[in-house]
Amino acid sequence: MRGIYKIINRNNGKYYVGSSTDLADRWREHKRHLRSGKHINPKLLASWNKHGENVFYFVVMEEHPDATRTQLLEAEQKYLDIAKTEIPMTYNVR
Repeated sequence: MRGIYKIINRNNGKYYVGSSTDLADRWREHKRHLRSGKHINPKLLASWNKHGENVFYFVVMEEHPDATRTQLLEAEQKYLDIAKTEIPMTYNVR
């Protein structure tokens, strides 16, 4: 399934937002990189290491089954715009 997702820390409510053309695969990929200590997002990785894997969960915010990658990025941008106003609550760095 294609769509927009959040990875949320249930201890403190902080989140990472992203989009993917394959949501299930993207969550597996995030976990693989986080478990190996080689995730591209240093804030998310540090929190994962501090709090542990069981604290994080994956939530599909929007499904876009027929969206192109460009359309997904456009849909994701509204969540990133919100994240810019909630910097202490997000792991997104860009």
